[in-house]
Amino acid sequence: MFLALLFLASSLYSGFLAAGKLEILDSQLKKLAFGFLASFAVQSAFILALSWVSGGLREEWIFLSSVLFAAVAFKLFGARNSKARASHMPATKSDAVAVAFAFLFLALNLLAVLHLTPSGVESVISVWGDYPLHLGIANSFVMRDNFPPQYPALVGEPLKYSFLMDFGSAILMKGGFDARSAFVIPNALVFLALALGIVLLAGFFAQGKRARLVVFLALLLFFFNGNYGLGQAVEDALSQNSLSPLLQPTRNYSNVDAKNVLLMNWVYSVLLPARSALLGLALSVFVYAFLFSSVLNGAWRKSELFAAGVLTGLMPLVHAHSLIAIAFVAGFLFLVSKMRREWIFFIAPALLIGLPQVAWLSSKLLLKPYPGWMAAEKTLLGVVEFWLKNGWAVLLGFIAWVFFAWKKNERKLLLFAIPFVALFVFANLVVVQPWEWDNTKLFIHFFLFASIASALFLDSLLQRKHVVNKAIACAIVLLAIGSGVLAVEWTAWGDNARYETFSNEDFAMAQWIERNTPENALFLSSGFHQNPVPALAGRQIIAGYEGWLWSHGLDYRQKVADEKLMFEKGDCALIEAYGVDFVLVRTPWEKTLPFENPADFKKVYEDRRGNMLFQSKCSA
Repeated sequence: MFLALLFLASSLYSGFLAAGKLEILDSQLKKLAFGFLASFAVQSAFILALSWVSGGLREEWIFLSSVLFAAVAFKLFGARNSKARASHMPATKSDAVAVAFAFLFLALNLLAVLHLTPSGVESVISVWGDYPLHLGIANSFVMRDNFPPQYPALVGEPLKYSFLMDFGSAILMKGGFDARSAFVIPNALVFLALALGIVLLAGFFAQGKRARLVVFLALLLFFFNGNYGLGQAVEDALSQNSLSPLLQPTRNYSNVDAKNVLLMNWVYSVLLPARSALLGLALSVFVYAFLFSSVLNGAWRKSELFAAGVLTGLMPLVHAHSLIAIAFVAGFLFLVSKMRREWIFFIAPALLIGLPQVAWLSSKLLLKPYPGWMAAEKTLLGVVEFWLKNGWAVLLGFIAWVFFAWKKNERKLLLFAIPFVALFVFANLVVVQPWEWDNTKLFIHFFLFASIASALFLDSLLQRKHVVNKAIACAIVLLAIGSGVLAVEWTAWGDNARYETFSNEDFAMAQWIERNTPENALFLSSGFHQNPVPALAGRQIIAGYEGWLWSHGLDYRQKVADEKLMFEKGDCALIEAYGVDFVLVRTPWEKTLPFENPADFKKVYEDRRGNMLFQSKCSA
């Protein structure tokens, strides 16, 4: 545990000292949060590079990086001066609101992410679907030398996926943390930085005494984003003649497939399960703030442009969707600024750090025309109806803000809106992964900006003296967050919101595998997504859950077909050709008969649920 704590402490310390050079960060808390965020990402990438070159994640790399980053930060930035500057920058009331949202997110993690139960661990459905893959990626680095990185759920496939957040958790696990702590602690700290980044960005838009209200509304509208699903909740309450759907929801009311309501609450659908998206969005919001300050506010501070460039350079392995969003914003600002030479401080580190990653990931780029995105009717009216239901009050608030900002000639803010609108249009025309729903990870960047803009519009209503305007503003807020609040409540306490992710038997099997099989052993198992072999034991399997393989654009069909053939016939020649060492048979889903030949297979493990491990003798 010492190394994990040292890594976190070094990230906080070195990042805080470096953040002291960034004048844009106006409070000690923002410096701490941003500093941790940036240093956590940079150190993870540094240790990844060392591990890649040396062929394994080693404790000495964690120790070396932690000490080196702390020492270099102390030498370059100086503890005394940085602390003196920070002491005059107390946390603001808006910062306190961001901390409150971060505590809420931490509570959701504790309730809905790998939550301990007497029979194992359970997770909310969105996490239940994604975390076995995230655990498998992290454990592939912790329990075996997975370098160059190979996809843990498809043998022979390079890991061309944005995995830096999972590698950061792997560092913490290698340093002594248990898996849950290694995932939940960075989740919470990165979310805190995201919330404070929104405070920072919204502060450019809202000046004066009412800035706190705008910031609060922006945070509320974004993290509790809702949609027309509120109408379904009201319908259910009326049909049941009960307030239970509104007080104790038994379903996710931000997702109503029957009514084409698909853009779910961000916390439930993206920020809890999609760890790469969480880190990518947190880094992106600071990049947006730094670029706004330099280009549109005219500061052109080299340190901020350089920091934005470094963060952008990390983005390919952090989150590819966020890289696309930053490209829209930075590219547009580059053009409107008439390509000033100061851009070199952004472009140089972005290219130097990012190009090697892009070269590794480029073969997985997909741009497929998909006009209308997921609207049921692909006509103009159908798409408009879809976005009225899904973008809901925040989208309408954004449109209203654009109208009033145009009338007031707020040129800087309107200019900044253009690339986000362009990103929204792009994501309505093209998909960048086979699963079209993943475009939500582009839309979330637009709606982050739209939430700030809507907060400005609502504030303008609240400033008017007539009570009707204030009532309208309050009604809009309630409509905007209604289904989002219900979704978050359901995530935390819904009786049917969580499923068993792994059982105690799964953990026992994984422990046996870790102790009794070579770290480079290859396992044959069926494509179920709660597979303890890769997720908990870190071992390679031939082919895993097809939903992941398809959504990541992998060529998996032949290996899945071979996998099924080996299970059906126990084909020793095919098993030998793949180099399979062990076979996991889950009963009653799979038959043991093909593996009951003692000449070719030997049963080495069986748990209380009847799941068995066989050692292959086919290649002996």
